[in-house]
Amino acid sequence: MKPVIKGLLVGCVVLIVMAGIVVLVGIRFLQKNKGRFRAETAQVHAQGQQFGSSASESECVSEALSRYRNDSSLFRKSRARVWVSACLKSSRRDSAFCAEVPPDDELRRSVSWVKDQCSRRGFGGDNGCHLILGEVRRHCVKSR
Repeated sequence: MKPVIKGLLVGCVVLIVMAGIVVLVGIRFLQKNKGRFRAETAQVHAQGQQFGSSASESECVSEALSRYRNDSSLFRKSRARVWVSACLKSSRRDSAFCAEVPPDDELRRSVSWVKDQCSRRGFGGDNGCHLILGEVRRHCVKSR
């Protein structure tokens, strides 16, 4: 066997073994902290509901983006999504809030709307913002 091919095979095996180790460590970490993550998610959900009970839909979105911007945690995207979803469910309805949100069957226009909204708010290219505004879109589609 040529040395170059042998080197490539050894390199591939090493990468596969390293990837396997990373996956196993990740699974172990998630299993070990599952209860804590569930409790934190429930707490974030309750905070969103509480804020929404005295806020408008627009205020929920502004607050969610502000919290997201100021959260440096590893799981900030999922926290922001859970928070805004709970907030929107308990917030005051605003007839104009969903006016520009495309219907569910217009996927291309929906993606464009989310992208434009994130750019307008200073989150261009940030997929965490896309998650938050994706929840807004889902909320609006459900409430129609």
